[in-house]
Amino acid sequence: MATFLFFVAIVIFLSASYADHTYRYNVAYPSSPFFLVRFGDDKREAKVLLDTNRPYTMVFDKVCGDKGFECTKNKHDYLYDYKKTNGKLTNKTLMDKYDYNRNFGGFLFTDVVRVDSIGCHTDVLVVDHGHPSYNFEWDGVLGLGISNGRTNIIKNIMTDISTAQIVIQEGKYNIPRKNAKNEMISKGSVVFGKLRGSTKCGPFTYVNATATSWQFRADVHIGNETLTNQKIGFVPGRPTQVPLSIYNELFSDKKATDESNFHEISFSVDGKTCGINKNDYLYYVEAGNYYEPIIDIAYPNYGYDFAFGSDFLQHYCVALRAHKSVVHYQIGFAENSARRICFATTLISSLVLGILRILV
Repeated sequence: MATFLFFVAIVIFLSASYADHTYRYNVAYPSSPFFLVRFGDDKREAKVLLDTNRPYTMVFDKVCGDKGFECTKNKHDYLYDYKKTNGKLTNKTLMDKYDYNRNFGGFLFTDVVRVDSIGCHTDVLVVDHGHPSYNFEWDGVLGLGISNGRTNIIKNIMTDISTAQIVIQEGKYNIPRKNAKNEMISKGSVVFGKLRGSTKCGPFTYVNATATSWQFRADVHIGNETLTNQKIGFVPGRPTQVPLSIYNELFSDKKATDESNFHEISFSVDGKTCGINKNDYLYYVEAGNYYEPIIDIAYPNYGYDFAFGSDFLQHYCVALRAHKSVVHYQIGFAENSARRICFATTLISSLVLGILRILV
């Protein structure tokens, strides 16, 4: 009996030792989803953008709050102070390549990025210059991109949670549409580790990611046009991005009078399709009676052709999964909140899985 109780105690201890965490956000339009992190010994929380492409975390330095030295056009409630975090300045600098024209750059500081109970010892890009004319509403970026360098935190996170998986489930993407009720509140979550309870994500189907990124290759369809073997990523909290040539051809008209010229953007995997349509990205400007496509550009140096954003993630849950060795990566897709069915999941399979969950 004592041996059994000892075994149970060990199991409970091991289960509790994992750093699984569910982060939930609730934002009102026009604010974008954000994620809360802390740096080092600083007790303050920073509102950051969750990013699956950057293989580094970045935060704005306290100099960005000085008049004449603004790094963005926004006021940031959190600004990094190495004296408060106990961070250490390195002799390395880094220029951010993912926000075109914003010119974010600065020194790397060795510090600890704290995601709830997970502490990631890493080099953080502390941005001390940018472009004061451009908008960037977050205090920084939590970079979950894949690399083998000192700026990488994804391997640390994946080995600290019970199941090497992060599930992103965004809420309603608020965009004014003609003759439609506009929802002003968006609720979403990010789950680190094992999914528990009601996530409102359907069964996941996985595809292999590339060896060095949370991206995969598939055909992309825009209207009647098909672009083969495109490299596809994701941009949570932001609009979908398309190549510059596609943007100039199809999405550069910011005062369009005919919405019929805007088409579905989707990708195919194993003959099945997921994507967005004009109702997801077409902003109706009532005062001028015209349509503005809220689509961004995926510049060549970003490293991917397309990146699907909040307009897509309101329909689909996306899972980032690694094997315990954290050398092989997969991306999963599932229906989000029963809004839309991805990969042709049938009603029968959903019922069977529901019954199995109850039995288990």
